[in-house]
Amino acid sequence: MLFSLSFALLAYEVVLLRILAYLQWYHFAYMVISLALLGFGASGTLMHIFRPFWERHFTRSFEAALILTAVTMAAVKPLLAIIPTDVFIAIWQPWQLWGLIALCLVLFLPFLCGAFGIILVLSRTPGKIAVYYGANLAGSGTGALAGILLLYLWHPLAIPRILALLITVAVALFALSNQLRGRSRHQARAFPAALAPSIIGAAAVVILGWGIALNPAMSQYKALSRARQLPATDVLLEGYSPLGVADLVQGPTLRAAAGLSLSYQGTIRPQIAAFIDGNPVGVVPLLDDTSAGAPLRHTSQALAYRVRFAPDDDGNAKQVLVLNAGPGSEVHQALMHGGSSVTAVVRDGKLLDMLGHLSGIKAGSGDVYTDPRVKTVVADARSYLYRGSQQYSLIMIPPLSGILNTAAAMQSIHEDNLLTVEGIAAMMHRLAPDGILCLTTMLDNPPRRPLKLFGLLAAANLSGVLGDSGSSGGHLAAISSWNMVTMLYSQQA
Repeated sequence: MLFSLSFALLAYEVVLLRILAYLQWYHFAYMVISLALLGFGASGTLMHIFRPFWERHFTRSFEAALILTAVTMAAVKPLLAIIPTDVFIAIWQPWQLWGLIALCLVLFLPFLCGAFGIILVLSRTPGKIAVYYGANLAGSGTGALAGILLLYLWHPLAIPRILALLITVAVALFALSNQLRGRSRHQARAFPAALAPSIIGAAAVVILGWGIALNPAMSQYKALSRARQLPATDVLLEGYSPLGVADLVQGPTLRAAAGLSLSYQGTIRPQIAAFIDGNPVGVVPLLDDTSAGAPLRHTSQALAYRVRFAPDDDGNAKQVLVLNAGPGSEVHQALMHGGSSVTAVVRDGKLLDMLGHLSGIKAGSGDVYTDPRVKTVVADARSYLYRGSQQYSLIMIPPLSGILNTAAAMQSIHEDNLLTVEGIAAMMHRLAPDGILCLTTMLDNPPRRPLKLFGLLAAANLSGVLGDSGSSGGHLAAISSWNMVTMLYSQQA
């Protein structure tokens, strides 16, 4: 029983991280660990204050703790749907903080009840503390791994009710084992009464988890929430993984033109946009649009190809590395401009699976990653840079590693270990002697991101990665459109 309870609590904690990152912003997930620790601490205090009572009624108290853990887990989804949580306007409307307090309470209760059950068992028989503590650690470790695996199978919001149902099964087994240990016929006839609490708990879990049709709403400030408000916008595909919930969204008004030239006179066709946890990561490229008037040929990122990829230079191998490639616009752009080989490093493999299924759902949509010239690597971008030594003619990073148009307050705390001095230096090390590093960021007002990025490139150039510490031999260039700034770095002019 202790193993099952510890398993469910740690799996719930892992899943809760993803739920808050999906519904709100990923930094809300940081408070999950605090809530878990608070639950364990509060349960220990509760145990100490009323210890004589709990020891006299150990069996009933343990069953009640497990049932309450299951019920409060199953209640997370419907309660999140009705609790107003809009902390962005709490400065102007302080009563919004009550919603945050209620949210913390709802997420805290399963930890309180579950931790109380663990403490009851550990304090019951001190002589077997090593066995029970070992079961607790084994259950916790297995639960943490299972929480990650479950995120491949179900939407994060659906997992707490499954864990709650698992706990009710554990309650039933606990009640049955207690009855089987009884010797008298009176105890043997008490099976219906012994199973009554677990049956009631299972019924409550089913009603709360499956019977109440309430779905929590994503923060209205996320890009996916805004996109869904556009007319005739539909979610084509949705996929789940430990890295987030991926959505492919189509609509007649979804047209991407990041960094497009102000002199562009062509037509921008509707495209399918990709989101992870409600944040945009790019658009699915239109593979049939390779003409001279294609929008991808007139963006600021195309500067890198105009500088190095001359049309009459087909004899030379043009190796392109696209980091954090996303749905593939940058990969398609590299192929359009004559890239002979494109290595695309994709962080989320689930997104690749969804792109593979897209062509069968949406006519005219293709998967650029099936092109024989494209090598796909599912890995973290920075770890990939450290794993090999192959050099590239061009290293391309999508705008801000694929995260665009998020709230300004969120961008201020968004960390990216690729956009650091060490990360940029690792990219410079993988450049061919005449290679170009291309980075793009949004143009904000007053300018902040472009200045930070330019300073980052300058600092990495002076870091000595190319063997000459303090050298200023590198060359930097920048070009801006109406909303983007693209910067190029090369050792050769």
